[in-house]
Amino acid sequence: MTNLRHVGAALVMTVLAIACAVGTVEGAPAAKEYMLINAKTGKYLTNAGGTLSDNNIVAVQFAPPAPTYRTSEWSKWSRTEGIEYRYRWGWSPQNSRQIDAIYAIRNLQNRVWYGTARTHCSGNELARSEQITLQPNQSREMKFKTPHCGTTDKPWFELKIVQSNTL
Repeated sequence: MTNLRHVGAALVMTVLAIACAVGTVEGAPAAKEYMLINAKTGKYLTNAGGTLSDNNIVAVQFAPPAPTYRTSEWSKWSRTEGIEYRYRWGWSPQNSRQIDAIYAIRNLQNRVWYGTARTHCSGNELARSEQITLQPNQSREMKFKTPHCGTTDKPWFELKIVQSNTL
């Protein structure tokens, strides 16, 4: 058993020595950082000290940190009433009741565009809205909090962008 323990420790130290040897050269940009993850347990590996009875080597496995702020991919660009827009959500599991509605909006016109970005959970019940003013050919990104309409695994909100009409 002792030999197996030494072989495991030697293997870890060899991997770490190779990673350090690849390290940085004076004046050169920093090397990329890599994380060693146990494919079986999904835990990270560190040699920060200690021996864990689970693996009997001079390295410790630890669980990855809980996910923090996540964002979705951008939607495809859509058009409405003289503008183009796309959207995505931002979400933190610590605040599961609200998500960020994130919009990128471009005014395609040669005049000022006035409107509103609105979110809904279902039907026509308005959840949140934000006024928008875009100068001719201006692009803008905006973000505001809105109720979380989806599930824990799938954050969601319904959006609508409307132009303001003036008489």
